Amino acid sequence: MSVAPWICAEIWDAYLKRAEEILGDRLIRLDHRDPVRRVADTRNREGKFIVGFEKNQDRRWLAGRFEKSEVTFSIDLHEDAVDRQGRSTTNSLTISLPQKTDGATIKELFEFGNSHLMSFYAYSDLQPVITGKGNRHQRLTPGLDIQRELPGIFWLTYFGPAYTKFFGADRISSPKEIRALDGGGVTICLGDSPGLLSTEREQAEHELGARSFAGHGGMKREGEFALTLAALGGQPKVNLKGKTS
Repeated sequence: MSVAPWICAEIWDAYLKRAEEILGDRLIRLDHRDPVRRVADTRNREGKFIVGFEKNQDRRWLAGRFEKSEVTFSIDLHEDAVDRQGRSTTNSLTISLPQKTDGATIKELFEFGNSHLMSFYAYSDLQPVITGKGNRHQRLTPGLDIQRELPGIFWLTYFGPAYTKFFGADRISSPKEIRALDGGGVTICLGDSPGLLSTEREQAEHELGARSFAGHGGMKREGEFALTLAALGGQPKVNLKGKTS
């Protein structure tokens, strides 16, 4: 998830090209309609298509697929930091990788995306784990407000600089493996493989402060246990040339 503007075509050209290199595969489909049929080729600079908002359109959804790796992804993109109702917006990129994908490849793609797209929070895990936690939370508190709580700590979890400061470096350093990235963000890795984890996810949540995460308590106010989008808006922005400012 990111509050940084993702409406620069060059940012997406660079992201997709590097994703192809990491996966050792090529992008073959990219479409704003379902089913995804439009043929894609990064040599044609697909970034312009991604940010091609139509008239009176302030939100754009796209999906794509790589050829041999069976990796698919979706992009939820807003044109402005605030929608027509005056609410702050977030952009998100969701990637689905086959379980056979090498762990090192997943980590590299995860860290590159968070750094390049300036995420404030991101996670990666087995789909049943993510779905299961969402279902348990739904039974306790319908809906999830990212300004009140985060989904959780997973096999891989990324905190941008704002959340690294929010939780504190001393508490974040307690999980198994920590990687500091350029710009002040950190990646937490709970083990060599998500399939080998048992109680590590919940333990890490308690170490950072359980009420900051879904499934731990109710009646949370915005900004009390998680950062508001307005507070996150203070992170570095990307200008139209794709540079930070």
